[in-house]
Amino acid sequence: MTNFKKRLIKGVVASSFILGVGFSSTSGLLSNNEVQAAPKNVHTITKPNGVQRIDPGYTQVVHIGNGLSLSVTMTDEENFTWELFSDEEPETVLATGVAQLNVEFTITYQDPVTGEEETIVETLVENKPEKPAEPVQNITDFSFMYNGKAVSENNFATSYVGEAFDPLKGITFVDASGKAFDGTITADVSQVDTSKIGVYPVKYTITENVAADEQRASAEPQVMEFQSAVAIMNASMVEKIVEETTLTINKTTNTEANKATHTSKDGLLKFEVWYISETNYGLRVTNLDSGEVVKDDIISSTIYNSLIFTVEMPLLNAKDVYVIKFNFTEGGTGTEVLNETVSANAASGNQTPAKSAASTKPTKLAQTNAGFGFMPTFSSIGLLGGSLAAFVRSRKK
Repeated sequence: MTNFKKRLIKGVVASSFILGVGFSSTSGLLSNNEVQAAPKNVHTITKPNGVQRIDPGYTQVVHIGNGLSLSVTMTDEENFTWELFSDEEPETVLATGVAQLNVEFTITYQDPVTGEEETIVETLVENKPEKPAEPVQNITDFSFMYNGKAVSENNFATSYVGEAFDPLKGITFVDASGKAFDGTITADVSQVDTSKIGVYPVKYTITENVAADEQRASAEPQVMEFQSAVAIMNASMVEKIVEETTLTINKTTNTEANKATHTSKDGLLKFEVWYISETNYGLRVTNLDSGEVVKDDIISSTIYNSLIFTVEMPLLNAKDVYVIKFNFTEGGTGTEVLNETVSANAASGNQTPAKSAASTKPTKLAQTNAGFGFMPTFSSIGLLGGSLAAFVRSRKK
């Protein structure tokens, strides 16, 4: 067997010509606007499976049509030698030469049938498999995080009164493996007042970056909006008397069916007192936000002359104090309220802060009784209750 036949067999096997696998061919690329002396063909040198580059000495048979083939041997990564032969007579070399990948070269040969001289313009190109596209990131697979934990009603940003608030500090948007979303995060803090304590909404917008991805440069970017919260709090605990009121209770007319009542000016608390028997009176305090009765008790008019309620907001380092004085009488109609709203400091002597924003109303209250000197905390304090959860939500566009 001749060396040429050996090369031919090797090339046929390498190129999988028998099965027609691995070849892409475009023949007759003749422009309609030009007259060419010879047909122009473009054919492909196909890399074997698993080969990253074509090494010198690599041989392949390329079928160029009309019963003709080229035996190609690479001399380096770009240059090669070629031999033209007829598919019917592979042992007969019709022409030889050298050429370079992606560059046109001319083949002139004598047709073995007609004996006429023929010319072909050929270009061999390297088959470069497209780089597998990375999976498109799905914005719904990512989570909004603050300080490495999912944003929730128990984990959100905080800042102190008077300090500049950086809404992006500690904020990330990552998937389950910790990979960050390829995009930008912006924050709308127009509703945040850093001069007053309170819990305020911050709207975050996550926008996918598609400009750097050639495959998705013209695609519509994925966008998600996420509303979270920021707590603007005092640097240290501040206590303030927000209302001081005298409530008149008539022993004769203020029965359980006709209670003496007072609603705090901020609309948070409702106080009710009514006569039961002898010196005993009923006392009920209701949180109007939640509807929860936070105190339901029987008091004595001989020792119980006032009530102090303290609305504690531990996260905000603030206490709002309500002072309700009782005027027990057998005359008048009862339910007479003498308002003496003050802005003086409570007994603690701490600095008086600005009034808490309405959105910071708690669902539970702590209370003490001035008539008894003190009483233990009635219940634990919950900040905002269900209303905070409304601040922590997302929406995909």
